Formats: sequence, structure tokens, C-alpha cells
Amino acid sequence: MKTKKRTGGLVLEVAHRAIVAISASSTKRAQAIVSQPWFLEELVRYRSQGTPLWDGVAEVVIRETNCDELAELKVARFREEKSGEYDGVVFTFLIPVDSDPS
Repeated sequence: MKTKKRTGGLVLEVAHRAIVAISASSTKRAQAIVSQPWFLEELVRYRSQGTPLWDGVAEVVIRETNCDELAELKVARFREEKSGEYDGVVFTFLIPVDSDPS
């Protein structure tokens, strides 16, 4: 698979449901991020309406953002930059996430 340089964002889908948008310079970099054990553990730990974001089994797919998802990602990046928290990578959930991830 060729890795394209990107200026937009990528979306992680679980079972055909967009879960989180990620700013990344390439699909390869996004795949490296979402393959990290800590990231996968967070997907299992976090819940939306009581259901884990990922069950540890369902297929995980990375695709390009659509216009609405990219807009949400840009807002998240702006907030991180404004607060001084921007470190080169931005994640933003695209579904409601329960307030207590435990």
C-alpha cells in the first residue's frame, strides 16, 4: 500500500462506525498511532452509551475524513493550539463518549 502525504485528517472506524478523527501526516503514521497498545486499550476502556468503543475483535479501518469530520478535527486542533496543548497530533471523538471511562 502506498502512503500518501496528507494535509487533512483520517478517521478510525470500528464496525463501519466513525469513532475518532486523527490528524496525521500519512495513513502509515495514523496506522502506527492506532496500533499502539495504549490506544487500543483506550478504545476498549472508553464507552459510548455504556458500550465499549471497540470490543477488541471488530474490524478497525482507517479512511480519509469527510468535510464534516475534517471541520471537527480543525476545531479540536485550534483548541489545542490555543491552550498550548498541541503536540503535533490531534484526536477528536466523532461519537458521544461517556464521561467516566472506567
